[in-house]
Order: sequence, then C-alpha cells, then structure tokens
Amino acid sequence: MNKRQFILAVCALLAVHRAGLCQQWDHYTPANSGLPSSRVNAVCVDESGMKWIGTENGLCRFDGSLWTVFNTGTHPGLADNAIRDLALETLESGYALWIATGNGVSRAVVFQDAIQFTDLYRAANSGLVADRVNNALVDVYQVKWFGTDQGVSSFTGQAWVTYTKENFWLAHNRVKSSATREADGMNYFGSEGAGVSRLRMDPVDGITYASPLDWAWSGIASDSVYSILIEENGNQWFGTDHGVCLHTSDDTRRDWTTFSTQDGLAHNLVQAICRDKAGVMWFGTHAGLSRYDGHTWRNYTTADGLPGNDILDLAADADGSLWIACQGGFTRHTPASHAQKNTAGIPDRFEIAVFPNPFNQGTVVRFTLRNFCFCRLSVHDLSGREIQTLADRHFAAGSHAISWDGRAGGRELPSGIYAAVLRTDKRRASQKMILVR
Repeated sequence: MNKRQFILAVCALLAVHRAGLCQQWDHYTPANSGLPSSRVNAVCVDESGMKWIGTENGLCRFDGSLWTVFNTGTHPGLADNAIRDLALETLESGYALWIATGNGVSRAVVFQDAIQFTDLYRAANSGLVADRVNNALVDVYQVKWFGTDQGVSSFTGQAWVTYTKENFWLAHNRVKSSATREADGMNYFGSEGAGVSRLRMDPVDGITYASPLDWAWSGIASDSVYSILIEENGNQWFGTDHGVCLHTSDDTRRDWTTFSTQDGLAHNLVQAICRDKAGVMWFGTHAGLSRYDGHTWRNYTTADGLPGNDILDLAADADGSLWIACQGGFTRHTPASHAQKNTAGIPDRFEIAVFPNPFNQGTVVRFTLRNFCFCRLSVHDLSGREIQTLADRHFAAGSHAISWDGRAGGRELPSGIYAAVLRTDKRRASQKMILVR
C-alpha cells in the first residue's frame, strides 16, 4: 500500500466512524423502562406508529414515551404471557391484533385509546391444530394463518381448516415462519426440516397448492427456514441456518442467490428479515444485526450498543427507524440522516411540565429535548432527597411523557408537595407537584 492509498483508507475509516457516532440507538430493558421481560420475541408497528411488543412475560404497548403491559393476570383474554408472534388485521374502524402465544391465540380489537380482548382460541374450543403457536399471518383476503409444530391452521372468521404433511398440503408440520405475497395472495410457510410450502386461500378458488421450495429441488440453501420476507416486486427472502437466500422469480430451480458470513452476514442463522423505508435490507441473526444496501454489508453487535446479539424480530417504522427485538431487550436504531432530520424544528428549551397538578391517582411529567442525550428523571421530597427514579436512560430528540403513580419504593406517599427533577450532564429542570390523597 502506497502513501496515497493509506491516506484514503484512513479517511474512509474515519468517515465510517463519524457516521456511526451520528447514528442513534435507544435501548429499553426492564431496568430502565416498562418492558416486562428482557427476552423480546416479536414486534410490530401499526399505522399510527404505536409499537406492539411481544415478550416472554406479556404483551407491551409503547407510544414512544408511555408503556402499557398486558398479561394474563390483568387481562384474562390473553392466551398466555409467552408471546411468540403478532399480526395486524385491518377493520372498518381501527384494527385487530392477533397474538400467537405458547398456549393459544388471542384476538384484541384496538381502539384509539383502549384495547379489548375479544376472542381466545385453543385446540379445545376451535379448529386450531395445536396450542403452541409459532407465528401468525393475516393475508390479503383477511384470512388468518397460524403456524405450529403440528401444521398450519387457517381461520376465515367463520371456519377453520388445518393443513399438515399427512393431508399432503405441507412439506413439514413444524412451521417456524410465514409471509404473504400481496400481488397474488400466495402465502409462504417456512419449516424446520423441509423448506418452504406455499398455500393460498381466496373466496373464488379456495385453496391452491404450489410445489414446495426445498433443498433438493430448488436453490434454497437449507431446509430449515426461520424467517421470510416478500418484497412488493415479488422478490422472496428466506432466512435459514445456512445464510439468507434471495429468490427473484417463480422458477423453483433458478434465480437464487445466497448470502452467508463469507459475504458479510453476521451469522448464518437468520431469524428475522426487514426492509426499511429507504429500501435497505436488515437481517437479525444469532450473532448480531446485519445491514445490506444492495452493495455493502455492515454488522452491529453488543460492541456497537445492542443489548443482545441474538436478534429475534425486526420492524420498520414510518420515520425511517428500525425496531429490534432480541434476547436482552428492545432497541430502536435511527440512521444518521434521520436522526439529524428529526431534530429540525424542535425548540432549544429544557423544561418540564406536570399535568394534572394537583393530582390524586397519578400524573404525567412531560419534557422536550432538542438532541439525543442521557437523562435522569426523579421525584424529590421537600428536603431535596431523591425518593423515586422515573427514568434513567437515553432519550431521543423530541417530546416525551413519563407517568408517576404517587408511589415510592412500591408504597403510597402521603399528601404533600414533591418535585419532579430532570437532569442531564449539563442541564437541570424541576417542577413542583402537589399530591392530594
């Protein structure tokens, strides 16, 4: 390497380093948020931007500031606390959330400011083939599909049908992933042991069957398929234990490309696939997060700020950010360009507001940040002593709201005057709060 090449290489490394510093990571764990478990199995984002998070200890709703947890103790309509997958169904007014769990399927209707669990399905009271449900899918005809270790069950809202290897519809009963192709309503089901099966149900033709995509008769890298994504143009991505496979046609044996660790993938076991608003592909693997823009690869691990390397699910947000569910917590990644744009128009002020105030059952502390930074929000008594921590983590630029129930250390505080205090490494703001019992 000559001097000029050396200088260019150093400049390139510095540019990558600066880009990495500009990127924004927001991490959520049970220790710094309302997340009920550090193992997050599923995430989806609805049209309003609400995040729905399936954990090992309940369902969680996150609006960017406030957390709401639903579990079997507070909501008996939830089939089980171990959430495996989530799927959204569009209704005439609002939408329904289908919740696949380790002990059945629940349906919840989501209103503007409420959620109502309306139906609970198990093998004993429905046509569901098995209670342990690995994935949920709502296709273009609004048919619901549930993949289990004993086959796939479909539900039109009136009738159930089960498809298995024994009735020749599936290549394998152990179904681990699913996706639908909007152009023609074809549904893809990835198995652990026999590749991909394709099924379609529509009001006119009923069920149609296409030959499976398996290792012996297609270009797929492995018969174990743990994630699937179908692009709008029909391109199919399959996450396997031998890398991620791209199929760009309907020809079973042709037009396949496989990407593995030799090409830049973080790990060959690919458990989640997502395409963000900029068209960039993201792959959640067993050993980190991989980004592929069609030309270059870049990987992220705990060394870059991830709370865990075992990525279980991914979801793209309308603002260009990526939500990452993993074994270790929940993370939002905002690319540098979006992080910079998001600060535009945010006033340069540092203050907090409390409403209602005075309050009885609870109140909400609101504040606005111009830049991404680490903040500590706490409650103090009249002597200035900190008695309760409400937040102690990084916050994105913009408006935030944190609720307080008038408790400290789990016990109700008496009537009196308290103070909400917001601090960063450079600034401090406070607001009196009047608690009336």
